[in-house]
Amino acid sequence: MPPTSPLRHGVLAFLDALGFKGIWQRSDPAAVIEKFTHLLDQVRQANIYPLAVHGLRVHLQVMSLSDTVVVACSSEADTTMFGEASVLVGEVASLTAVSDLTAGLVGGMVATGPPPLAYRGTVTLGEYFLDPELNLLLGPAIDEAAQYEKLAEGALVWLSPRLDGLLKERARLASTENSAAGAAIRRFISGLPIVPDYPVPLKSGPPLKTSVVNPLAGRRFDSDGNVRLLFDPQRVRRGFAEAFTDNRVEVKQKGQVTMEFLDVAERILDPR
Repeated sequence: MPPTSPLRHGVLAFLDALGFKGIWQRSDPAAVIEKFTHLLDQVRQANIYPLAVHGLRVHLQVMSLSDTVVVACSSEADTTMFGEASVLVGEVASLTAVSDLTAGLVGGMVATGPPPLAYRGTVTLGEYFLDPELNLLLGPAIDEAAQYEKLAEGALVWLSPRLDGLLKERARLASTENSAAGAAIRRFISGLPIVPDYPVPLKSGPPLKTSVVNPLAGRRFDSDGNVRLLFDPQRVRRGFAEAFTDNRVEVKQKGQVTMEFLDVAERILDPR
C-alpha cells in the first residue's frame, strides 16, 4: 500500500503588502498588530454558510509571516454523493473559501485602520503543505504562488491561469447539471467576489486577462444564508487611495492601476 502523501490538494492565496517596508517607524506598532489579529479572526468567521453542504469537509488555514499572508483551503467531497465530480466539487469549494476570505481580508486591510495596507498577490491550485505552528510552507502550489505574488503592478489579487480555467469552464459547465454536484457548485459560485476577465498589468509583458478577487465584495452570511457586505465599498476605495499617497512615481503608478481596477469592480458589485 503506497504511503499517504503529506501534501494537500487545494487552493492557495499568497498575499504581499505594498509599501510595508518601514511601517514600524511610520505607524504605531500596536495598531499594526491589532489590525492583523482582529481582521484575520473576523474574516475567518464570516463565510461559513456557502460551504455548509452535506458530504463536504473543508480545511481552511490562514498564516501570516510578517506582511505576507497565506490563505489555503483543501476540501474533501463524498464520492458516494458527488460521484466522479467529487474532486471538482472540492476544488470549487476551496476556491470559494479562499476567495471570500481574501476579499474580506484585502478590503479590510484598507477599510480598517490606520494604517491602510494595500495587498497584491495571486491564487493558485495544486498541492501544498502548510503548518502555521512550525512556520512551514512547502509544495508546488506554494512555489507557484510565491513566484507570481509580486508580478501585478497594483493592488490586485489574481487567479492563476489554471484556476481561472477551472472557474470559467469546468465549474460553470458543471453548475448547469441537474445533480448533487451541480447544485453544490451553483451554491459555491453564486455571488463569488470575483471580477472576471480583467487585464491584469504585470511587471513584464502584456497584461494577463484573468479573474481577480474583488475587495469591494467581501461578504458575511448569517445562519439563514442572508448576506451583507463586510465593509462599505466607498470606505474600501478611500482606504486604497490613502495607501498610495506617497508622491514617488512608482507608488502613483500602482495607485492608478489599483483605482482603475476598482472602477470596474464597483460597476459589477453584487452582494447577492
